[in-house]
Amino acid sequence: MHFRTIMLFVLVATLAPWASLHSQSAALPRLRALDDSVRAFVGTDAPGVAIGIVRDGTVVHTAYFGEADLSHHVRVSAESRFNIASNAKQFTAAVVLSLVQDKRLSLDASVAELLPDAMPLVDQRVTVRQLLTHTSGLRDVYDLWSLSGTTWWRSFLSNRDALRLLREQRALNFAPGSDYLYSNSNYILLTAIVAAVTDSTFADVSAQRFAQWGMPSTDFYTDGTQVIPNRTRPFGDNNGTWQEYPSVATLHGDGGLYTTLPDQLTWELRLQQSAVRAAAQVATRDAARDVIRDAGSPLEIVSQMPVAGAPNKRYGYGVEFDEYRGLPYLFHDGSTGAYNAKLMRFPSQRVSVVVMSNSGRINVNGLALEYADAMLSNTFTSDAAYPAGPRVIAERMDETPWLGDYRASSGTIISLARTDSGFVRRI
Repeated sequence: MHFRTIMLFVLVATLAPWASLHSQSAALPRLRALDDSVRAFVGTDAPGVAIGIVRDGTVVHTAYFGEADLSHHVRVSAESRFNIASNAKQFTAAVVLSLVQDKRLSLDASVAELLPDAMPLVDQRVTVRQLLTHTSGLRDVYDLWSLSGTTWWRSFLSNRDALRLLREQRALNFAPGSDYLYSNSNYILLTAIVAAVTDSTFADVSAQRFAQWGMPSTDFYTDGTQVIPNRTRPFGDNNGTWQEYPSVATLHGDGGLYTTLPDQLTWELRLQQSAVRAAAQVATRDAARDVIRDAGSPLEIVSQMPVAGAPNKRYGYGVEFDEYRGLPYLFHDGSTGAYNAKLMRFPSQRVSVVVMSNSGRINVNGLALEYADAMLSNTFTSDAAYPAGPRVIAERMDETPWLGDYRASSGTIISLARTDSGFVRRI
């Protein structure tokens, strides 16, 4: 990895204190105005949202709106635990990387060697690194259940059921390491690998790590009898009436992580502080060196870096990479039922935005973008763009040649048909 790329993620402590304070004070009116808008939108007696911002190693803004539990009118607060769905992947990856740095696991280890019974019908070599980066070719268990007619979120499914399903695979979508396909199966398999190399359970190992990382209110939901204190309940909007979204599955590793806003902000602070400590150290190293093999490299730094040689440069160890309004950033989305979560992390600006919700009505992606706009409006190099439609509308085409059934790369079946209502798409 090029030296400048490394420094983008770790050498982020160069802003003068006065400049940071000035930008934060300038953002306060915009943040307050946003809070007022969110409060009005959420209203009363409705599920809500928790929003937090970290900048320069300090929590600069938190806001809580709506209710965590409509049945008892419990307000969303710092104690409220949300299911952050796929945002859990960064923590599953961090647990795995911690075992790599403890030399209990290798990123290049074969899944077949670690879990001989995991995929007995697949003769291609799949590695731990490929699971982490979604380059294994494994099919997604949720798509497989959907194709078999199983509605997973209404079923008492566990990781054991997912592993049993994966055991029946006869082939992969592509040769491992040759392509990218986001698949939750990868992270469910990782939980079994963690258990195998530690002779423990993934739940126990991850709980130990969360304790070390200062996140006492963060737990994977691994057992249907498990009590998650202060757990929010998810509600969807059904034509103006709130209905609780059922949640009986205990699938985890790919998701299933309940956490609070303070715990998530603690993690963001840890990342920023680790970056500051590592800046001078990394600057003296060979930039082309594979940092994961250096026991002196902080886990938090390793987990935030692009993966050298990966076919998809936009997905790393449980985080995604992109650019927003001219600034590089890391992010991940999480959504399961009415639970929704969004993380945006701007390393060079040392700004993180965290949004978690138990409302099917709230667009957490849009909220995160708006709070990022408010915080970094003087830093972006391009204007925000929220197009309401296509730039150009072409002439209507004859859809007849396109009618039929299609299988997406994810395995989803998409039907294009002509009905009395017109041209429709069914998934």
